[in-house]
Amino acid sequence: MLEVIKVDTKHLVHFKNVRRLNCKNSEKVKKQLSPFVEKQNSELTINLEGINFIDSSGFVTLISLLNTANKNNCKLEISNVNSEVLELFELLKLNDIFSLNQN
Repeated sequence: MLEVIKVDTKHLVHFKNVRRLNCKNSEKVKKQLSPFVEKQNSELTINLEGINFIDSSGFVTLISLLNTANKNNCKLEISNVNSEVLELFELLKLNDIFSLNQN
């Protein structure tokens, strides 16, 4: 479901064969990505290319990862956010909290 690539000190995460971040997969995502944001001073970029919907449990997972990253002085970015998903971030007022890059 997730592919993690290390480039220097940064970890890049890509979703494979996943179109939604929702209650069916968000706990797995959190479990797989938590070790990366628990490391002091690490960098993690979550590539949302291909993700066209995020439900409340998906947002809870992203917020939890961000909170852990902030506690550990980690940099967490979200890239390739499509317009539909960006609309959800904006609707929830999370676009100011996350570092988002559109595709």
